[in-house]
Amino acid sequence: MDKKSRKSIEIRIIREFQSFMGCKVLRMTSNEKPDAFMIIEEAGKRKKVGVEHTEYHVDAPPGESSLGKRTYGFWRLVQSSIRRRVRQRPKIQHMTGLVFLKGNKKDCLPDPETSQAKNLAKDLAGELVKLALDSKLAPNGKQTIRKFLDESPLLRDYVRKVELAGTGSARCVSWECADANVSSIGVSAEEIAVIIQNKAKKFPKYKWYDVSERWLLISASGATVFNLAGARTEHVDWGLRELLDACSSAGVDRIFFWDRAFNWYKEVWPSGRLVKHEWRAKKSLA
Repeated sequence: MDKKSRKSIEIRIIREFQSFMGCKVLRMTSNEKPDAFMIIEEAGKRKKVGVEHTEYHVDAPPGESSLGKRTYGFWRLVQSSIRRRVRQRPKIQHMTGLVFLKGNKKDCLPDPETSQAKNLAKDLAGELVKLALDSKLAPNGKQTIRKFLDESPLLRDYVRKVELAGTGSARCVSWECADANVSSIGVSAEEIAVIIQNKAKKFPKYKWYDVSERWLLISASGATVFNLAGARTEHVDWGLRELLDACSSAGVDRIFFWDRAFNWYKEVWPSGRLVKHEWRAKKSLA
């Protein structure tokens, strides 16, 4: 995903959050540092706000990048390459695969935005397609492969096992990666505190201009399974001293945490209110 596409999604998240809050957006301008300026109507009052947005990743240590998101992005490249190859090979159009990566290799996956990742994904897809072509799978059969030939060095290096399955009459079913679709779900007050602290270090360089309120929005957008916080908000220590200290010294007026998929948000600072209600986004972010 390029920078323009990422920015478009970010602006959508910010706008959708206003809708979820019940605010009316009268005008919105995309920006950098902060991410957007808006004129909104909240509880009958019109105001100009600046909004900085950041994503919450359940699998990432505070302040570090998400391994799950990187794995997910890399697998999307592999999927795309497999899809193109399968269309040209009728023999495997009624077959799908579930791929399990080696645990120690997920850390080595390159950033999906780089040419290195694209080349690796293309080569890995080629070896997976060859594996499917060489198999003798029945139309509705299943086969688990754990040992790979020397002629498939990437499979030997990166993949723990592949589960092939015949799909019957269904054609060109997407191949999946177990490591790109499974994650623990939860939200940590300690992690939110560190996210706020890291943002606060950058805020002195921001240009907020004449806004009446400065907002920080932390969202668990649901774009991948690694962007979920979950519904069990009662287990979160919102009164954690480190979190409250981070909020009070952040240099913004309001801080929100929003779980887009599970339909709740918490105004972490200053009010502390938690709001849950039914709401559905018009379109997936994935």
